[in-house]
Parts: sequence; C-alpha cells; structure tokens
Amino acid sequence: MRAFVRAVNALSVFFGMIAAALIGAAILIVCHMVFVRYVLNGSTAWQTDTVIFMLIAATLLGSAYVLRQGGHVTIDLAWEAAGQATRRFLRVMANIGTFLFATVLAVTGGHYFWQAWEGNWLSETVAEIPLWIPFLSMPVGFGLLALQALAQIIDTPRAVDVHGAAVHAAEELGEEQTAAIKEGH
Repeated sequence: MRAFVRAVNALSVFFGMIAAALIGAAILIVCHMVFVRYVLNGSTAWQTDTVIFMLIAATLLGSAYVLRQGGHVTIDLAWEAAGQATRRFLRVMANIGTFLFATVLAVTGGHYFWQAWEGNWLSETVAEIPLWIPFLSMPVGFGLLALQALAQIIDTPRAVDVHGAAVHAAEELGEEQTAAIKEGH
C-alpha cells in the first residue's frame, strides 16, 4: 500500500508541475496576444481559446496536488477544536466524499472526452480547436484527484496532520524523529 501512496503522490506532484507550466504558458500567450492585438493590430484568433483551455486544464490537473498539500477549503475553527481521533475521522470522511465526487466527474468527463473524440467536435470559434484536447483534462484531472483522495484515506493512520493534509514525515525523517512528531515532542 505504501508503494501505491508514493506513486499517487509522485503523480500528483508531476501533474502539479504540469499545471504550473500551463499557467506560465498561458501568461506568455496573453502577453503575446496583447502585443499582437494592440501593437501590431493583428488577429488573435487562437490565443483566447488556448488560454481558456489551458487554465481549465491547469485547474483540473493541479487539483490532486492541491489536495495532497492540504490546500483545499477547511473550516479551521472546527478543525482546531477537534481532537486527533476526530480529525482523522473527518479527514477520512472528507476524502471519501472527494473520492466519490471525483470518480463521478472522471467517468462523466471520460464520456464527454470520448464523444468529442468520436464526433470530431470542434470549438465554435475561428480557431476550431478539437474539443477532445481540453476535454481530456476532465477524466485525467478528476481521476487523479480520486486517486489522491484514496491514497490519503489509506495513509490516514500514518498521517500527522495540521489542516487535513498528510505530512509524509517518515519519508523525509528518520523513524525516531517521526515518532517524536507523532507524540508531540
């Protein structure tokens, strides 16, 4: 099971880097679009669609990384008032909900991706971007989010957490330091 958790965590980090690269590329494309449109008075037919699709893909592909880092919304007041056993229970329940929600959206997104692929759907703009390209980020992003939620459910007994995110101390510290962290020393 540890191998599964490590693999999912690595995938989440990898796709988090892809999401960051997509955001960086979108920024560069917007800068290019502004220059072409306002300085050169040229056409920017493909840039708007591309930027929109890149930012949506970055959001979906990066969601598992955000979950891994504990960046999703939490209610700190309730969390801080809860004991460790209650925190673990809440963490498992939140991750089960995330897993179910993301699984449904991954399957639905896969259906839309397949329809766009089979039907050769194109965006209704001048650029006519094949819609299977942006639709692919739905099953991949939500599928990875579901896997990350499952990995966090599996990893809950080992987790030493502050805001619901697993701190993988055993991977970075020796066993003595990890035991000291868990005991609160």
